[in-house]
Amino acid sequence: MSDIKLPFYRRSIFSTEQLSFKKDFQKYIVWVKDNEGELKKYPEPVWLEAGKRGFISPAGRGLSPLHSIIIAEEIFRAGIPDFGLFLHNEIASPYIMGEGAEKIREALLKKMVEGRMRLALALTEPEAGSDLAAIKTSYKTSGDRFEIEGTKTFVSNGMIAQGFIVAARQEGTSGPHGVSLFFIPMGDRIERRPLKVSGLGGLGLARITFKKADVDASHMIGKQGQGFRTIIKHLAWERFIVAVTAMAGAETILAKTVAYAKGRHTFGKALSERQSIRFKLAGAVAKTCAYRAYIDSLIQKVVDGGSIDEEAEIVKLAATTHQLEIASELKQVWGGEGMMDDNPLALLFRNAEAQVIYTGSSEMMKTAIAKKWDI
Repeated sequence: MSDIKLPFYRRSIFSTEQLSFKKDFQKYIVWVKDNEGELKKYPEPVWLEAGKRGFISPAGRGLSPLHSIIIAEEIFRAGIPDFGLFLHNEIASPYIMGEGAEKIREALLKKMVEGRMRLALALTEPEAGSDLAAIKTSYKTSGDRFEIEGTKTFVSNGMIAQGFIVAARQEGTSGPHGVSLFFIPMGDRIERRPLKVSGLGGLGLARITFKKADVDASHMIGKQGQGFRTIIKHLAWERFIVAVTAMAGAETILAKTVAYAKGRHTFGKALSERQSIRFKLAGAVAKTCAYRAYIDSLIQKVVDGGSIDEEAEIVKLAATTHQLEIASELKQVWGGEGMMDDNPLALLFRNAEAQVIYTGSSEMMKTAIAKKWDI
């Protein structure tokens, strides 16, 4: 979906079947963009169509991690990073697939893959922020049922979700040991309020309040009191998939800027013929090729059954920082056009600022790297 082919697009990790899957997903993206105006008012058909075409919850369909990578990358290459499908697929639904009780998996899987159950992950709180050990949302037991009360914020997909993965602590506990996870379907004891945001704006970011939301024991995800460990277990993949999308965003910004520089003429010359612009673009291509090689080596490691726990923070920090630098530097090539909302890269420019924060800020990544590698 890029305007020009550059070295970082020469990849050998995808099979013929996966490349065919990629083309099918690109056709779906074209359909989404063709109907964008209507779908923003009423997003239900986007999800139902994605389910019909086989693009929701790839893991639930028995597909490989590469299919998940393709969907995440192509959403960002298409310039629609505000589309919450990859968040449902890679951030929220793995909790159900991995730790959900058999009863809840059986109840939700068919709905999930058909696009009739959109999920959101509700962890962050207004006062605790990303410090999950300090969350105040609580639950109490009543027989074989749980009652959850509290407020979550910065919940991506929050305004369109039909169910939430929620972290709550048992009343009377403190620290990470009392935290458990629950699946809570949207209901009349849940209130949601939209949040305005400059990047990732279409993700339905929301503040969610649970007012004694009541669920039965089968809705607990994983073991009681082990929620903190479960969250940590999933963080590596979440950060890795954000790195994957950031890399796709950086490549798209670069490819479209190269095409623009070749076609834009000022004072009798194409921008790309001016040495300062040409060197700027060449340097960006070199760095992007290096990052692409690193990320694809980690993708292959995942496909081979390996763990990327050690590299997750490194690659998330590297890829999102690179995307932000690319966006900031190359916006200069576009001049005033780079500031326009109708610029094809407008969302990606804004999103670059959001992704250095999403799933953990750059400072958090540096702290984790220093601790993990004893720096």
